[in-house]
Amino acid sequence: LSQAGIFLAGYGLASITASLVERVSLVIIWPVFFKKNENLMSMNNIDLNEYLKFILNCLFVIFIILFIYGDFLISVVLGEDYAESYLYLILGIMAESLRVFINSLFVVYYLKKNTKSIFYYHLFIALLFFLLLFIFRESINVFIIISSLSFSILISITYFLFINNNLKLSLNIKFLIVIGTVFTLIYFSSFAGSFFFNISKYCFSSLLVIFLVKKIYNY
Repeated sequence: LSQAGIFLAGYGLASITASLVERVSLVIIWPVFFKKNENLMSMNNIDLNEYLKFILNCLFVIFIILFIYGDFLISVVLGEDYAESYLYLILGIMAESLRVFINSLFVVYYLKKNTKSIFYYHLFIALLFFLLLFIFRESINVFIIISSLSFSILISITYFLFINNNLKLSLNIKFLIVIGTVFTLIYFSSFAGSFFFNISKYCFSSLLVIFLVKKIYNY
């Protein structure tokens, strides 16, 4: 298999997985969110922050699950011949998570009925992305492509948050502590043999799925 084919397979799988968050957001979260903020004048930042934190939590959980089970997912969906695409799956989910997040930020422009600004953001991302590819054209590779895309989106997110400084995002510190602790336990359990390592992975992923479903149900 060519390197391009392996890259497209891994990145494509990452894109599909990240898009699941967008689908859940559009079908379940957006209607609830807009109903809470029907009157634009009374829109409060707490609701918006909760919405964005929900998106971040979903993306974080999906990233962790792919990090643990990405190789298994590739073998089932794509086949053993695409085992090398695991790295591109992980890099891809990082870039796609940024894309999903900035699209989630655009809910502000939908509320303000200013969808023209969304087009300008996408135009800027595309122009900056191709400019970076042009700058690094002599040494272009898959890593540079994904890094250029991620950097372009990250710049747009930074600019968005700068001009909309009333949006104060906060992460769930307790959740991050739990994730870090469980990750540490999984790491050390890998030295105790494959049986304990697999048990740790199954328990960890099950907790993450439960957390994700609970977040969707309680929103």
